[in-house]
Amino acid sequence: MKNKDLIKEAKALNKKDTKRRSGSAARKNIVAPDSIITEIRQHRYYKENIGKRQRYAVKMLTESCDNIKHKLIKPGQLIFFEYDRPKLMEELEYYDARPLTIFFGSYQTENYGKLELGFNLHYFPPFMRFRIMEKIYQIFKGSLKGGKGLEEVEGINYHQLIDDITNAGLNFGIRSYYPLLRGNTYVVTVDKWNVAAFTEGIFEKKTRDQILTYWRTYRKSSNKKGIDKKK
Repeated sequence: MKNKDLIKEAKALNKKDTKRRSGSAARKNIVAPDSIITEIRQHRYYKENIGKRQRYAVKMLTESCDNIKHKLIKPGQLIFFEYDRPKLMEELEYYDARPLTIFFGSYQTENYGKLELGFNLHYFPPFMRFRIMEKIYQIFKGSLKGGKGLEEVEGINYHQLIDDITNAGLNFGIRSYYPLLRGNTYVVTVDKWNVAAFTEGIFEKKTRDQILTYWRTYRKSSNKKGIDKKK
C-alpha cells in the first residue's frame, strides 16, 4: 500500500480506539519525565557508539517491558517488536525486522484482513529520532497525570499527531503491519522512552545507510517543516 494511502487510513481510524486504556501499565509506578530529549542526553549511554547503545537498549527493553505478543495494542503505545517475515516480504524493497513504533490503530483491508498502523521511529537517524520523540511527548505531556503512559490516557487526539507528522514531511515513517506476524512485542512506558530511543532498526534487503539515504531524499522532496524543525 502506498504511503499516501496509509495516511488516509490513519486519519480514518475509529475514534473510539483512542479511548481504550491499558490495564497492565496502570498498575506500575510510572514517573513521567519533563523532557524525553533531556533524559536521552543525560543517559550514561548517550555518548556511546550506536552498536553499544543498541545492545544495551534491546537488553533493557526485553527484560523490563511487558511482552504482549499477539495481544491487542492500544493507540498511543510505543512498542518494540519482532517482525521477521512480513506478509509481503518478497515484494517489499526493504523492511525493519525490529520496529520501534508508535501505534495509531488498526484498519480492515479487502485482501489482507486486519492490519495495524503506526509510525516507525527507526526510519530516522538518531538525532532526528530524539527530536521527533520529544515533540510527540510534549504534544501529549499535559495528559500524563499521575505518571500515566500515553497508552492510558483517554480521549487523546491521535489524529493531531498524524496531521503533525504529515505537515512535518515525516510520512516516510508511517507503516502497516500484519498483527499475527508480530513476534515478541514489548510495550515501552514513558519512563523508558529514553532507552528505546537508542534502538536501531534491523533492516532486511537494504542497509541502514541506504534506508537513511531514502529518508533524506524523501525529506528533500517533501520540503516541509514542523516536528523536525530544530529549535
